[in-house]
Amino acid sequence: PEWTDSQFVFLAAALLSIMFPLGVAMQTVSRNLFRKTKDLWDMEVLTSPSVTRRMEDLGCAQPIGAPALGEVHAAEHFDRVRKAGEFMHAVDYELQIRAPHVRRSIQVYRDEYRIARGFILPSLMLALVLPFWEPVPAGHVGSFPLISFQLFFLCVFFAGVAMYAFKERARRYAAERVRSYMTVEAEARRSERKSVQPLAAVG
Repeated sequence: PEWTDSQFVFLAAALLSIMFPLGVAMQTVSRNLFRKTKDLWDMEVLTSPSVTRRMEDLGCAQPIGAPALGEVHAAEHFDRVRKAGEFMHAVDYELQIRAPHVRRSIQVYRDEYRIARGFILPSLMLALVLPFWEPVPAGHVGSFPLISFQLFFLCVFFAGVAMYAFKERARRYAAERVRSYMTVEAEARRSERKSVQPLAAVG
């Protein structure tokens, strides 16, 4: 059928109106579905030997309002993940109060993992729906549904790529938060030592 300009504009507006809340709903579902997975990656970054050693050397193993890093290590299973999440939330708060410009500079990693996470479920849904869409089987050559199989594995591949990107960017964001917090703590301690030295000389 031929579309008039007004019909085309109406159709485009209707599609955009539907896609926006659908995208928000998909992001919300994805966030709730993968929340524990992301918390587990945060815990792995926080309890890594290099991070633990450097935090203990700096003496910043317990942000305000958070459990000590030793408590996180002593906890087991889900309790460790929960305590690590509390620790990371306290790190976020410390950065927001003491170094908001630093916190803003690392938000790009958060945006990247959220974008990657948003492609996982749609890709899997397309893998289940697209091979059975009527025009696809109609284009098969012979009895073997080659095109449907190709589309299925292509969508699964895209979902796998999105999952890998989500994991890599989420771990990078966790590492940058911890690194930024340790840098802020190190600078604060250096400033304290500089302010104490003149007083000691006067005394």
